[in-house]
Amino acid sequence: MDNQEWLEQARQEIAQSAVKKYRIDAETADELVNEILQKSPKLLKVIQDATEWRDVERSKYFKEAASSAKKRIYYYLRQYKQDQDNQAMLVRKLANAKEPDRELLDQLAETHASTRERMPSREAFYPELKAAVGEISSILDLGCGLQPLIWPFSGLFGTTNRYLALDKDPDCIRILQAFARLQPALQTSRWFLNEGLKALQNEEFDLALMLKFIPVLARQAREELPLLYQVPARYWAISGSKISLTKKESIEFRERKAIERFVRDAGRRVVAEFDAGEEFVVVAGKD
Repeated sequence: MDNQEWLEQARQEIAQSAVKKYRIDAETADELVNEILQKSPKLLKVIQDATEWRDVERSKYFKEAASSAKKRIYYYLRQYKQDQDNQAMLVRKLANAKEPDRELLDQLAETHASTRERMPSREAFYPELKAAVGEISSILDLGCGLQPLIWPFSGLFGTTNRYLALDKDPDCIRILQAFARLQPALQTSRWFLNEGLKALQNEEFDLALMLKFIPVLARQAREELPLLYQVPARYWAISGSKISLTKKESIEFRERKAIERFVRDAGRRVVAEFDAGEEFVVVAGKD
């Protein structure tokens, strides 16, 4: 085996190991691993000078490259927006659209990691939610991502007359503002949790969506959770992930515990629960 074949073997071994552990396809893993290898001159020198594969495999530079590659893959998967060029192109199409285009909206929703995970199960997600909350006309969506793009504004839940979508991500808000031009019921604004909900203190919504939102806050900003105890809605739909966004491992127990604690501390009661694909939903009502 020559040195070029050893480089290929290094790429394959690191990529295959990553595919077993992380939620990434083989082609993307290959690309990211190759990117790391080409930036590892000390490993390339080891490969060039090696007389057998063991010289490469046992090298500390091979182990360092493998570690760097897995870290690169982990943070790649953590990105909520992985293809920003494609997203920008789709936003331009939306900005020029004369009416809502379901295929275009779905393509845009797919550019956001959290919303994309809901796409395969939405045919089950919305009927289950309807069974729990009935017809609703007003929605507050906290940490909305691009969820409003796939919401059924008419039909299943009746007619949605108002959908207030709040998120801190300026790109999400920019996309939703372009959609709001075509969907009058949608209102959207950039919002940070530490601002609280004082601007909504005199309002009441039929449903508040907190999809994959509460478990993240429980990990990253637990002290701010009490700011959401008075979310002004008759029902809360709070979801969590069954599987990690990055690794092939279950996180459902941890996510459920965070949601159960939040509902209890807020003085709400669970009225329904359901599963939809890789997501579970807890619906809470007022006592």
